[in-house]
Amino acid sequence: PMNAYLVIILVAIRRWDPQAGLGTLIALLLPYCMWALVLWTAFLVAWNALEIPLGT
Repeated sequence: PMNAYLVIILVAIRRWDPQAGLGTLIALLLPYCMWALVLWTAFLVAWNALEIPLGT
Protein backbone atom coordinates (compact mmCIF):
# COMPACT_ATOMS: atom_id res chain seq x y z
CA PRO A 1 0.00 0.00 0.00
CA MET A 2 2.76 2.49 0.82
CA ASN A 3 5.05 1.54 -2.04
CA ALA A 4 4.49 -0.82 -4.94
CA TYR A 5 8.03 -2.18 -4.58
CA LEU A 6 7.84 -2.74 -0.81
CA VAL A 7 7.80 -6.54 -1.15
CA ILE A 8 10.71 -6.52 -3.61
CA ILE A 9 12.78 -4.30 -1.32
CA LEU A 10 11.92 -6.52 1.65
CA VAL A 11 13.12 -9.63 -0.21
CA ALA A 12 16.34 -7.84 -1.16
CA ILE A 13 17.03 -6.69 2.41
CA ARG A 14 16.42 -10.22 3.73
CA ARG A 15 19.32 -11.50 1.61
CA TRP A 16 21.73 -9.59 3.85
CA ASP A 17 19.78 -9.77 7.11
CA PRO A 18 17.41 -12.74 7.41
CA GLN A 19 15.97 -11.29 10.65
CA ALA A 20 14.84 -8.09 8.89
CA GLY A 21 11.14 -7.44 8.67
CA LEU A 22 8.76 -4.69 7.69
CA GLY A 23 9.62 -2.61 10.77
CA THR A 24 13.33 -2.75 9.94
CA LEU A 25 12.66 -1.65 6.39
CA ILE A 26 10.47 1.25 7.47
CA ALA A 27 13.04 2.32 10.07
CA LEU A 28 15.77 2.32 7.42
CA LEU A 29 13.70 4.31 4.91
CA LEU A 30 12.27 6.83 7.39
CA PRO A 31 15.20 9.32 7.24
CA TYR A 32 15.00 9.43 3.44
CA CYS A 33 11.25 9.99 3.60
CA MET A 34 11.67 12.86 6.05
CA TRP A 35 14.24 14.57 3.81
CA ALA A 36 11.92 14.14 0.81
CA LEU A 37 9.06 15.68 2.81
CA VAL A 38 11.20 18.68 3.76
CA LEU A 39 12.44 19.13 0.19
CA TRP A 40 9.01 18.94 -1.44
CA THR A 41 7.53 21.26 1.18
CA ALA A 42 10.29 23.78 0.42
CA PHE A 43 9.50 23.48 -3.29
CA LEU A 44 5.82 24.14 -2.63
CA VAL A 45 6.59 27.16 -0.45
CA ALA A 46 8.98 28.53 -3.10
CA TRP A 47 6.41 28.04 -5.85
CA ASN A 48 3.77 29.86 -3.82
CA ALA A 49 6.18 32.67 -2.86
CA LEU A 50 7.16 33.20 -6.51
CA GLU A 51 3.49 32.91 -7.56
CA ILE A 52 4.28 30.27 -10.16
CA PRO A 53 1.15 28.34 -11.18
CA LEU A 54 1.09 24.69 -10.08
CA GLY A 55 -0.02 23.37 -13.42
CA THR A 56 -1.33 24.36 -16.82
